[in-house]
Amino acid sequence: MKGVRGAQKNPGSFRTKDVWIGQRGTQKGDARYIPPEPIHVPQLMEGLERFINGFGTVNPLMAMGIIHHRFEAIHPFEDGNGRVGRLLITLFLVKEKLLEMPILYPSGYFEKHKRLYMSALSKVDKKEDWRSWLMFFLKGIESQAEVALNLSVKIDELYKRSKAKIENESMSLNLIKVLEATFSRPYITASILSRDTKIPRTTCIRYLSKLAEKSIINEKGTMGQQRVYANDKLISVLRKI
Repeated sequence: MKGVRGAQKNPGSFRTKDVWIGQRGTQKGDARYIPPEPIHVPQLMEGLERFINGFGTVNPLMAMGIIHHRFEAIHPFEDGNGRVGRLLITLFLVKEKLLEMPILYPSGYFEKHKRLYMSALSKVDKKEDWRSWLMFFLKGIESQAEVALNLSVKIDELYKRSKAKIENESMSLNLIKVLEATFSRPYITASILSRDTKIPRTTCIRYLSKLAEKSIINEKGTMGQQRVYANDKLISVLRKI
């Protein structure tokens, strides 16, 4: 929450005041949804935590749909509930070993279909219509899983093409290590590279120049008297999320 919207709203602490959901500027009486009073938040979150750690025979994907709804319904923080609630989805799937690493991006689907997302959540609150919500949720997870898979394939293909350009270089072993770093940090400088790889900074400067010479990365200018390089091809792939 540092440096972003909500940074001044007691991040990390349960809310101590009433909040309501609606368009910006909406008064409480016109709110689309009013979460529980703050006095109930700790107990509700304890119950949610127990469910997260022991959801019995419920399918993990279904459990995740329930968890996400309950978190958003409780709305435990003054701000950032949507962001944390979506992050919980990916972290829960990693916890349950349905993902090896947190590469699922549920926000992509929810933001694209925001009206349907809000409507499906609301139907649970107003009509206890869990079926509509869970069907929407599971379709979103399926869609974003396909996006993540295609993205992973494209990144792997880009890495292999980039690696093929430098495999015949005399300093190829360390150069490959540097190449891998540019896939971890699309924007990079020699100092950051040296810190991450333990390769001397002067050597890193030479390696980055070599990758730029091979059109694997591009020089973007200077910042603080350091040349900044970017893996533009990787960034282009990532922007398609």
